[in-house]
Amino acid sequence: MNRAHWTAITVMSLAMLVGAPATAQDDTDTTNRGNDSESSEKADEDIYTGIIPGKRDNKEHITKSAARKSASTKVMWIGFLPQDTRTRIFIQTDGSSEYDMERGADGKTITVTIPNAKLADRNLRRDIDSRFHGRTVSYIKISDRKKMVKLTMTVEPGADPRVSTSGNYINIDFAYSPKKDDES
Repeated sequence: MNRAHWTAITVMSLAMLVGAPATAQDDTDTTNRGNDSESSEKADEDIYTGIIPGKRDNKEHITKSAARKSASTKVMWIGFLPQDTRTRIFIQTDGSSEYDMERGADGKTITVTIPNAKLADRNLRRDIDSRFHGRTVSYIKISDRKKMVKLTMTVEPGADPRVSTSGNYINIDFAYSPKKDDES
């Protein structure tokens, strides 16, 4: 390479270094995102964009991927809802489906298995870490193997879930009452 090439490369490199921060900056202030009065007034369903049973039962990108023909049940969504009197884990499928539930020998895990099922979207493989909420269920491990979807929930020993179905939902409810320290 001659001197002209090195000069051109140096100038282009400097332009990239100097130009990068300028193009990444804009007039919006992101340092206080979520702390202004506007966002605190937003309803939970405006902030959380996932499935909310009875309010928002569909996510377009998941519905499209599940539209492909398959003999197995599609699990469309898995959610965690901390509510005033209960903690609800829900599983939305593309139709009614069978499930099995087992308690681990140590009493700290509950496993729900949906046979002949697959997750409709690979993002649904992400585990749910719910420790922040201080509820009976602290973690949900999700797996999709051998035509079977399995949720393994880490729970407080002795947790007694109530399971119900409603349409395409399997609801797993755990009773909840706030501790005296949480009510302040």
